[in-house]
Amino acid sequence: MACIAMALFCFGCNQNNRTSGQVQVGEWAYVPQHVKIHPLSRFDSASNADEETIIVVHVEFTDGNGFACRGVGELEVTIGEETNNKTTETVLLRDETINRERFDPVTRTYRVHFSNVPKDWEKVKATAVFDGASGTMESKPHTIKNKK
Repeated sequence: MACIAMALFCFGCNQNNRTSGQVQVGEWAYVPQHVKIHPLSRFDSASNADEETIIVVHVEFTDGNGFACRGVGELEVTIGEETNNKTTETVLLRDETINRERFDPVTRTYRVHFSNVPKDWEKVKATAVFDGASGTMESKPHTIKNKK
């Protein structure tokens, strides 16, 4: 009886041509399938006029089930005004140290900081492009307003 149960268990482990411990990444539900700029993104106002203005962009990945998840790959975040003054930062999420430092476990987002932002910016558009195991995906533009 135990042999039959073990055989059924092992047979169930190999469904869809998968073997124990081996997963074909393109079919795996828990890799990022979507990327978006999270609403927590904001201007971080300086406490006094002499300090620089910073923009903190929160980027969220969601998996095939729609849950927030982590990603391994290259994340490129661009901010700027409608037509000019754009700046881009590339975050190498393949590096596990950088991945761990940039990931916020409370919000389940990656944080990207932009410093030396022009003080006259009232709002910016932010976009994210992620190149990972599921291919390249791009977020919709998200407007971040300066709420001085």
